[in-house]
Amino acid sequence: MTRTVWNKLKQLNDLMNRHSDMLYRTDIMQRRLNALVYMNAEQYRRTLFYDPKYSDGNRLERYGFKVYSQCDEDGIIQEIFNRIGLKSSIFIEFGVGNGLENNTLKLLLEGWSGLWIERKREPCEANQREIS
Repeated sequence: MTRTVWNKLKQLNDLMNRHSDMLYRTDIMQRRLNALVYMNAEQYRRTLFYDPKYSDGNRLERYGFKVYSQCDEDGIIQEIFNRIGLKSSIFIEFGVGNGLENNTLKLLLEGWSGLWIERKREPCEANQREIS
């Protein structure tokens, strides 16, 4: 009886070790995949700027960068205001989600004031708790 329990525990331990090893390998593969996706996106972006259509210095894409936005809008918004000037520091944004990744959080942290509008109640309550 004791030998059977011992064998079962050994089998369970071996199974857990294999599972742990698989999780470790999966994590490494996911990190490598993420790195490849990032490298491909950067390579695509650099290649895109060599295209005559996008090489014009007046195009906003080349000024894009991400701080809190989803897709380089932080840099594009900054360049727009660099070009047209700033008369007031007030914004309005619709659909801000949880407020951590949107187009105006950078402006808010730079001293702007504004209005965030979100249809769903949960993100608004979370925003209110974080900001208050």
